[in-house]
Amino acid sequence: MIANRLQFESLKHQVIHSCQTGGICQRSTEDAAAALAHHVRASWSKKKETSVLAFDIAQFFPSLNHNVLVKVLEHSGFNSKVVSFFSDYLVNRKTKYKINNDVSEFFPCDVGVGQGSALSPILSALYIAPLFHILDKWILSDDRDIDSYSPISSFLSFVDNGVLIATGPDYEQTHSSLKDAYSFVTDLFTEFGLTMEHTKTELFNFASNRGKSFEDPDIDLGFAPHTGATRLKPKKVWKYLGIFYDRTLKFHDHVKYYATKSISTVKCMRILGNLARGLSPTHKRTLYIACVQPVATYGFRCWYRPGLPGFRKNILMLNKTHRLGALWITGAFKTSPTGGVLAVAGLMPMHFILKKLFDRSVARISTLHQDHPILRLLDWKNAKGLLLHNNSVEYNQQRMKRPYKLVSTINANDLDLVGETFHPLHESAKPGNRMIDKYQDHIKYVVVPKGDKKAAKKHHYELEHDIVASGGETVHFITGWHIPEEVPDPILG
Repeated sequence: MIANRLQFESLKHQVIHSCQTGGICQRSTEDAAAALAHHVRASWSKKKETSVLAFDIAQFFPSLNHNVLVKVLEHSGFNSKVVSFFSDYLVNRKTKYKINNDVSEFFPCDVGVGQGSALSPILSALYIAPLFHILDKWILSDDRDIDSYSPISSFLSFVDNGVLIATGPDYEQTHSSLKDAYSFVTDLFTEFGLTMEHTKTELFNFASNRGKSFEDPDIDLGFAPHTGATRLKPKKVWKYLGIFYDRTLKFHDHVKYYATKSISTVKCMRILGNLARGLSPTHKRTLYIACVQPVATYGFRCWYRPGLPGFRKNILMLNKTHRLGALWITGAFKTSPTGGVLAVAGLMPMHFILKKLFDRSVARISTLHQDHPILRLLDWKNAKGLLLHNNSVEYNQQRMKRPYKLVSTINANDLDLVGETFHPLHESAKPGNRMIDKYQDHIKYVVVPKGDKKAAKKHHYELEHDIVASGGETVHFITGWHIPEEVPDPILG
């Protein structure tokens, strides 16, 4: 409950920076990956190059200073009772270690938050949030218009992993921007008691298909071991948050990796059953949809856009996984036609599955809270009052004759299909103010008989009779959904 309240208040009052995508509700690795792909494609639309520098904070969770964290909470405007609670909870803590039957003495524990604790994600996010606000001000320290040069164009963070994004006319300028920003961020983290793990720093140069030579220069960061004669060399294929980026953003390596991984998963599942014994086809289908499809389609938001270069090749690779899964479910021969096997297995074709997932991701955008990093990349109509990023769809529409040809998979036209308005940070949605929190004693859980139709019908008649007999002054809200048998249906009266 405390973690949920902290997240709600932090997001509502924009204490958490919009670049932070880890450990925060409604923010995920795919959000960060899609935002990065959008920044790159937006820079290509302006005929510029993009380089990124990925960094890692050494021993992040064990290094958080309790006194600094309390100061951050106080500076962020949290209630004095909240600050006092965490001051008592964190400051002057002690710990002891137990190995078998040997127990150590107490040791002072004035740094670190426990990994695995429900409070760790939000506390760590609050700890480094001021750093990114300071970095934001450093980037915008001078008056610049949209098309002018800035130290870096953007940055992203996922817990202890960060990415600096630089855009410029050539790699020489992008590397210069990255070097300055990296030095500034390193000093900033040092002031907060955190240390950069320079050995894990990675460089990646994106390259558009405009007929230019694919130069791929390295960089001198000015920090050992990536300085002097041992400069930091760029990656050929870069893995970030489980997404494999290639220089031209075709994502063939990414799709190939997860298609191969899902094929291996399906082959391993053969031990669970065949036509003669083991799981039934219904159970195998459920297992395939739950365990294999999410692996195969991970990160699809970065590359799903019919018509983009390389899209058809990615679909063909995923079709191999889908066909193998259908053969396992049905037990059909290897020579069976794909369409027929998919129909018998009850599986949609892969391109329809991706279309369904993409439509859901578009619908999800309308439910996002304010200050979400994806909203800053849209247009004024769908940004929910946020200040748009320079690489947003709105600004690219003003520059380009065909803005949706190159600008990522985030398409403002798709959002017109959603007519509802959502306010996830409304006061009534605050933990403690929700209906289920305030009227818990008014909620009655009723178990509906399963299997016996006559008993279920009789049960519904009795339920309706009880509702009618309760009188006209009572309002009933009846809900139901597909849930496990041991969990009853709720009735709110």
